[in-house]
Amino acid sequence: MVDELFDFRRRPARISPDVLAPSPVLLYELGGNTRRIVDEWLARSGTSLRPLMSLGRVEAIKGMGEAGLGCAVLPGMAVADKESQGERVVRPFTPKLSRRLTVGGGATDP
Repeated sequence: MVDELFDFRRRPARISPDVLAPSPVLLYELGGNTRRIVDEWLARSGTSLRPLMSLGRVEAIKGMGEAGLGCAVLPGMAVADKESQGERVVRPFTPKLSRRLTVGGGATDP
């Protein structure tokens, strides 16, 4: 358990792997795309971390982060609502961490 509540407002404006690693981190469980992207980002920097907790639900991760139990690593769209209202502190990653999306369809002629 974390000895004191985690105050994210005291963190730098951009979060690098070396800033994130010693922090109490709340991540998605292994096997999900978000977790894979975060793990690959950390590996590229040569940084490893031991998450405080790995969970399978966005709302559980958000709730624990909002309660001050650690850094909740989540997709931006999952936190945008309360960030815009000033109810949540959000920091971007450096180097940038992103997800590549594509769209596909059938390959048959009409």
